[in-house]
Amino acid sequence: MDSTTAPSSNPDILDRLALLPVELQYQVLFELLTESSPCVMSLFVPDWGVCTHAADPVNSIYDLQRIDVYTRGTGFVRGKFETRVRHHDDAGGHVVFPLARQTTPNSSGAPIAELGRRFPDAMRRALRDLERHGLHCFEQLWPRGPDDEIGKCMAGGALVYRERRGGMAGSLDAGPTTVRAAVPLPRHLMFNSFPRDPWRDVRLRRNALTSFRFEMRLLVERGPELLAVLWSAMKQLESVYLDLRAYGRGKVSEDSVRLGATAMECLRLRSLVIAGLRSGDRYERPAGWQLCDWETDEAEVGGGVNWVKVFCGAVREGGRLVFVDRRMLDISWEGWRMRAEKEGLLSPEAEVAVVIGESENAAAYMRHVEKVLS
Repeated sequence: MDSTTAPSSNPDILDRLALLPVELQYQVLFELLTESSPCVMSLFVPDWGVCTHAADPVNSIYDLQRIDVYTRGTGFVRGKFETRVRHHDDAGGHVVFPLARQTTPNSSGAPIAELGRRFPDAMRRALRDLERHGLHCFEQLWPRGPDDEIGKCMAGGALVYRERRGGMAGSLDAGPTTVRAAVPLPRHLMFNSFPRDPWRDVRLRRNALTSFRFEMRLLVERGPELLAVLWSAMKQLESVYLDLRAYGRGKVSEDSVRLGATAMECLRLRSLVIAGLRSGDRYERPAGWQLCDWETDEAEVGGGVNWVKVFCGAVREGGRLVFVDRRMLDISWEGWRMRAEKEGLLSPEAEVAVVIGESENAAAYMRHVEKVLS
């Protein structure tokens, strides 16, 4: 059943649906409310195109973008650190979440509302599971000036977000039973941020003259209010995606991230994915870096913060810490591909694979990603 089809215009469909058990009604409605999701790594830090470029042979040659995965140990089994994980491998494979179906200007919510009134129990369960198991995406809000409300929050290290609400579920009238139902707590959150903060140095200089503590905090816009994300009230979370590129470099930023990570130690996540902590001049690792004791050493071999140790407390035993980073902020993949061809480093087989992959899969896939992000 398509979301643009008006089921109320064909009472036979609704009558047949009414004969089904609630379990089957729920499955039908859940399929109606949702659509296939792109890989979550296409939605996370979308300007990086992590999913698209992770398996690119050019990336294998020049190590431009890296996915590191630390799997926390269980019992007497030590944790495992894997670097330069190929995205199609088991350690860093594609992950999808149910996504609210996108409406179009010509579509109407009336048929969905009719389904909610006719099948309130099944609709309530479908909406509950979409809210609970779906991915809730938040985008950072930018201040109009250093001293507006958002700018003042950022002066203390906070980032302010607004939830991206798409599809039918956000404004669905599914009948009085659903309206009265308690909204379930989400299990999967994603926070996408800006890569640069042009006023960061101004804020740091100001804080040096005040008693403000620079601390990584997340605030979410809810109407006229800014509500703090309290991790202690969200222990049901299973996966969190954090874009921390905005925190920049230096001890002040590192200390602020440490404080934020401490507040997350009440969580027991299956997966915590973080972007930007080792990007830029922090990307390279010295010889012998593998000797680090990831869950106990404060610094990595050769210096630099051991971010595994910092965030490990937020992940359950057997859970995964995933770090996504780039050698440089802006990458011209076509330019690097031309360089690889000029240097004779790109094999004909790899070039053919890229062309075939792009012609058969990438175009349709990216259209779907653009639809989701629009």
